[in-house]
Amino acid sequence: GRRIDPMLIQRVRQAMSGEAEIQMDLIRDGAISWPDFKVYLKAFGSITVISLMLVLMVFSAISQIMSTLWLAKWTSGTEEDQERNVLIYFFISVSTSLSNCVQAILLTVCALAASRTIHKEMLQKILAAPMSFFDSSPTGRVLNRFLQDLQNIDNFVPNSISDQIMKTLNIVTQLSLIYIEAPWVLCTLPVL
Repeated sequence: GRRIDPMLIQRVRQAMSGEAEIQMDLIRDGAISWPDFKVYLKAFGSITVISLMLVLMVFSAISQIMSTLWLAKWTSGTEEDQERNVLIYFFISVSTSLSNCVQAILLTVCALAASRTIHKEMLQKILAAPMSFFDSSPTGRVLNRFLQDLQNIDNFVPNSISDQIMKTLNIVTQLSLIYIEAPWVLCTLPVL
């Protein structure tokens, strides 16, 4: 069956005893729960946009590795093909830069759309709330949800998601490069 949240029972008791006005604001601390994360991703954009962003991130990580590999090949070669080597390195660098720019623009546009969507849904639910909600909820708590909590979502969630994915991809690509160049290092994988 379903479990009843002990905090809900405590809030009901406080409301019945008249202590609800002095109740402290409840704060959830720690990791973002998966249902909350799904709400943000749904507001963030479609599967196509999220997939495009992931493809751009993978391309960026791979092109960074390609530039490292190309520099290694270039420095170990002869001086005859300098112009060709510079041109290839230039194209790899430009493609990495363009990928990062498109990724940043896409992240910004999607984060703004998510912010608008979440704010609009919150406002509609507040306007549709019964008067008893406003009697039992302090005005400061409602304003705090709109001001500080949305600001935290807007400022931290998109960049945190992007940074986490990019760092994970960088670790995977760097380890892949190491394993390609020195396969005997795979013996250390169980230790990691």
